[in-house]
Amino acid sequence: MNITVNIESTDRTSLIDWPSFTIQDNKDNQPNFLHFKIRTHAGQTYKPATGDDIEVLDGATKLFAGKIVQIKQTLEAKVVVYECTCKDKTLDLEKIYITERFTNQTVEYIIDYIATNYLSGITTTNVICPIEVETVAFISIPVSQAIQQLANSLNYSWYIDYDGDIHFFAKNQEPAPFNLTDAARNHIDASLEIIDDISQLRNRVTIRGAEQVATNTRTKTHTYLSTTAERTFATDYKFATMPVVKVNTVAKTVGVENIDDDADFEFMWDFNQKYVRATSTITLVNNDEIEIIGYPYIPIFVQVEDTASIIELGGDPAGVYEFEKVNKEIKSEEEAKQYAEAQIEAYSNQIREGGFDTYESGLKSGQTITITLTDRNIDDQFVIQRVMLKMLGPNDGIWTVDLATYKTIGIINYLQNQLLNEKITINEDEVLKKYYLDAQTVQVTEEITLTEKKQDYQDIEIEEDIERNPFGAIPPIFVLAPHIVTGHTDQLREFRLGGSYLSTPLSEHDVKPTTLVYWAMNGTAGTAAKKDNKQGNSAFDLVENSSPTADVGFNGVRAVNNRTLGAYGFNGSTQYLSGNMPVPAEGTLETWFKLTNITGAKSVLDVLSDYIYLAVSNDGLYAYKTGTTGQSVSVNGVLTAGSYFYVAMTWKNGDPVRLYLNGSLIGTSAGNLAGAHTSASRAFTIARLQSGSSNFLGGSIDEIILSNYQKTVTELANYYALRNQ
Repeated sequence: MNITVNIESTDRTSLIDWPSFTIQDNKDNQPNFLHFKIRTHAGQTYKPATGDDIEVLDGATKLFAGKIVQIKQTLEAKVVVYECTCKDKTLDLEKIYITERFTNQTVEYIIDYIATNYLSGITTTNVICPIEVETVAFISIPVSQAIQQLANSLNYSWYIDYDGDIHFFAKNQEPAPFNLTDAARNHIDASLEIIDDISQLRNRVTIRGAEQVATNTRTKTHTYLSTTAERTFATDYKFATMPVVKVNTVAKTVGVENIDDDADFEFMWDFNQKYVRATSTITLVNNDEIEIIGYPYIPIFVQVEDTASIIELGGDPAGVYEFEKVNKEIKSEEEAKQYAEAQIEAYSNQIREGGFDTYESGLKSGQTITITLTDRNIDDQFVIQRVMLKMLGPNDGIWTVDLATYKTIGIINYLQNQLLNEKITINEDEVLKKYYLDAQTVQVTEEITLTEKKQDYQDIEIEEDIERNPFGAIPPIFVLAPHIVTGHTDQLREFRLGGSYLSTPLSEHDVKPTTLVYWAMNGTAGTAAKKDNKQGNSAFDLVENSSPTADVGFNGVRAVNNRTLGAYGFNGSTQYLSGNMPVPAEGTLETWFKLTNITGAKSVLDVLSDYIYLAVSNDGLYAYKTGTTGQSVSVNGVLTAGSYFYVAMTWKNGDPVRLYLNGSLIGTSAGNLAGAHTSASRAFTIARLQSGSSNFLGGSIDEIILSNYQKTVTELANYYALRNQ
């Protein structure tokens, strides 16, 4: 061996304390580690630092590459010792989190997409898996864990090499550079250990996934008793849509608890608490029959078994080795079935594992090695789980190798890494669908017709329209009247004393033709600047009720554009705004608000006739838009008192209602909006419900914008960043 250790591209080989030098090469998402010590003394003052790049070479072969992640400093006989721990390039995959869902995509596409969009300097040359995955979801997990989920689902192996290239391959597709045989033993004889074990064998796997909407309705029936006068009735289910409530077979009106007004409905429905409540608008008499009808969410439940393994081990039940897996990220029965099949393929035979020592280099975790030793009666294939190099001197080291068969690999990952603590509640709606592995050989013949290649020559004329004055090169003509730029050839610019004409306008919404109404709410309370809209349409100006105040200071951070200070302040009991606004079939509603407290339900904006609600309930947010079918979305635990929040909701016929907080998507309605109401002008209120004097908001509201299209999360995030620059 000829070991070279480079730290920050400088050769530090002579400084290494070799008895402390070890390299540990682990399988899959487990990172590889390097440990060593460096001593400082008179004449040797170099000190390593965390974050330093490190590279270990054996001649021209790279044994390790990564960064120093931990340094432990100790004192030995008045000599300062730096004990360094280094982690390989798996670190680059652990520090980045991903939230994505892929449907009907190959594993090669998925990993390449992740590397391109989430990572830097990472390649996918050795990702070899054209298998198409029906659906897979990654919910805010590290990239390394996302790749491991794919490997678990398909019974594959993976690692990232020291050049930053991801290897993803079937477990028997990357052979070791040498095997252990009678002719070439390549190992230290006494070190070889092999263990056989059936204690973890599994040949029947039950997969429980997330919830899906039932295909049939469920009915819960209650009898009202005047002796108890109980007016709250359990649904027993979380219904996917608004349930139908009947009293003595007659349908009644149903609203949403804590959102709709009791005076407008006979029953109120609570999705999370699973109940409906009779309001004071309906009179119930003894023995009235209340029916609650709806489509509930039910859990996915799939069982797969290997019949051949069960028969071989004694039949059912003697030969059954069963296990259960709960994974709420599985969203379909087919996805659960594929996952179960991959698991059972790995577990249906006995476990064999072991290890050996060798002086030969070149072995790496994930490789397949064959051991054929006649005198030991061993003839089997193993996957290398871990390789440990321990140096005895600068040119002398020994490799320790840990082995496992394919069956061992699957059950170890399954038992240690894939179990979830939470169990899905079992009820009569959990439909068990069983699948059995059918091993058959299918021959596919493809008929290919060869066509003679021909060259095609054509004359093409291209005309180019060159404009000599591109956007930004036209000298501006300043005007005193308010002016919205109509295009890149429009030279007119509104004159603003002390303002900047090269930076962002007062608001990105001032010049957007897609903005229907924009209330900046600047200036002093009671003034036109405070109440008027930026579009100059007096029909959409605000009306102050009970004299809301001007909350000074919110817009101060935008001094770069000379924005006037001011937001509306409300006392939470009498003050609110009213007016008229258009209602598009597709739109985005945005605003900033700050709460004095977060107790109870507070209305932010309410268009009653068209059922657009934006409300605050305790420390959560609620958005609602209705049409033929209304859709709502709510998120709890996202607000605190005393701070401004940027909130947006979007809607469109055929799409779900979406709710955004501070430029990030936080919630999506369960279904799609159908037949949304539209109106050229509709009455609305700000900081109070329109129907009745209730749900007043205590705090501040600023910059309400209504647009005629669904803004993307990128647009909203960019505006939030712009607003807070």
